[in-house]
Amino acid sequence: MTNTTRFTTVAQAAKFLDEKVEGWAKNIDLNTLDMFVSHRCVLGQVFGNAEKGYLTLRLNNEEAFVFGWSKDNEWRVHLPNCTALWIEEIKARLAPAKTRQQELEDMLEQAQSSIAAMQKELEDLKNPMISVTLSKSDWFKVCRQLSQLGYNYDEINKAAFGEQP
Repeated sequence: MTNTTRFTTVAQAAKFLDEKVEGWAKNIDLNTLDMFVSHRCVLGQVFGNAEKGYLTLRLNNEEAFVFGWSKDNEWRVHLPNCTALWIEEIKARLAPAKTRQQELEDMLEQAQSSIAAMQKELEDLKNPMISVTLSKSDWFKVCRQLSQLGYNYDEINKAAFGEQP
């Protein structure tokens, strides 16, 4: 066993496996992966059983914990979502790598989407709309005051409603 802990998270442990066992993720059956069953966990599927993987990789107790093990090879279920975290890491390794062109196209699409949102916001700022609910008597008061300022009642209604009521 090692004295120094080399990793403490699933992502770090997966990277550690990348360095130690080339192509390990291809050997994992995600449909049967269960981090708390010796022959169905990551170590079990890569090395035949978890204990063999534990010994081959010379994992210390903290490192073993990330693989679902604890001190004295007893199962430990305290790592929340252990199997789900491993599935996420494995899927990331099995996904086809994006080409630089695909990455640039994704960035362009995101930029275009952001520009469209900013243009809409700018249009909204240029054409503010106010919505007010008035009682009928308040509406007549507003119309009366506007007509005292020289506005025609029909023009007021047309401006407010788009047509005469």
